[in-house]
Amino acid sequence: DVATYFTGSGTSFAAPLVAGIIALLFQADPHATPARVEQTLLRTAYPFRDGAAYRSVGGLMTSYDKGAGLVDAYAAARALGAARNDSSASAARRRSSSNAANIGAT
Repeated sequence: DVATYFTGSGTSFAAPLVAGIIALLFQADPHATPARVEQTLLRTAYPFRDGAAYRSVGGLMTSYDKGAGLVDAYAAARALGAARNDSSASAARRRSSSNAANIGAT
């Protein structure tokens, strides 16, 4: 859904977002090293079509104006071992609905 995405630019804008994603990645794998998290982010980045062409540097694709591309937090978390757990999300929704009904009854 396009309405759920936003556009921002510059390192001042990107730094806090990537820092938050890195925190999530350490939750996915608390034993990961900073180097492993960095390599995972680089390997799972999504190429951004606009701007300068990508070229291979050290086995990874990069561009002088956009680095490795767009961060894909979901792909990076999965690569570090985070499980897709749709059933727990469903259970949380059921608990939330149940709690809302109980609160309304009191």
